Amino acid sequence: MVGDMTHDEAQRRRMLEVNENQRMLYEQEAEAHANAGASTSKKVIGAFKDTFATRTWQGVKRRVVKARRGFTDPKLVDQLFGEWLPSQLDDKDMLDLGCYTGHEFSLAVAKDCRSYLGVDLSEKALGVLDDRLRKIGAKNAKTMAVDFLSDDFPDLSFDLIHARSVLHHFEHLDVLMRLLHERSRPGAIVLTLDPMQTAISARIARGIYRPFQNDRDWEWPFTRASFDAIQKYFEIEHVQGWFGTAKWAAATSLISPALGQSLGEKLHQHDLRVANKVGPGLWSCLYVATKLRRKDR
Repeated sequence: MVGDMTHDEAQRRRMLEVNENQRMLYEQEAEAHANAGASTSKKVIGAFKDTFATRTWQGVKRRVVKARRGFTDPKLVDQLFGEWLPSQLDDKDMLDLGCYTGHEFSLAVAKDCRSYLGVDLSEKALGVLDDRLRKIGAKNAKTMAVDFLSDDFPDLSFDLIHARSVLHHFEHLDVLMRLLHERSRPGAIVLTLDPMQTAISARIARGIYRPFQNDRDWEWPFTRASFDAIQKYFEIEHVQGWFGTAKWAAATSLISPALGQSLGEKLHQHDLRVANKVGPGLWSCLYVATKLRRKDR
């Protein structure tokens, strides 16, 4: 047991160091947004991690994202999360983990919860979120610039945790899931959204790019082992993957937009049908949303 705890502590400390590098990037990005708008923000990020490989990778991603918008609903995740929310929120304390400047979905939920805590590494980003919370009249809401892994995180527990594009930033997911379990109450739910690299095509593409990836220390898309780590501490009540077979339609769209959209609409619906449980249908997908329920251990 002592050996296991020492190993976990070493992993936690390593991730805390990585998160400090993330914090520096996010502070630069938030400051650029505040001072001169999004265009300058992109330049700041570029100065932090700009390489030929990164520019090429980001260019391909932008083209694929543009293509898939023709056949995927941009509100898909919000719709899923809305369906998975508890029916009653006024007795729930909510943690918005890695909230940055806030998201429309979590802001809407914040008003209905008993309390809301937005946690992020960037103080400047939280300043923007504070303004947004004031504008919507969320008097039960507050924010805190603190690392969730840190001993400085307050001794609090939560009924609802919103973690959008967050979990895959932690290399040692088991350590994070244990902390999430410790800081959630019996019956608590966690809503997550993350990229995956369970598909062979994703593993090959990311494997080629990873040696040149300057943010690789905090980019860990889900593998099958990620789901094993999650299920040690949480039941996966609902899961939905997408952009599985439909990713090939996005590639087609680069050649023929009309054909790509027609094919994409059919394949997207197929993905929604077959990628709603942990198994083969999910492994071909590039993105996954889950509703997790805390286990009693």
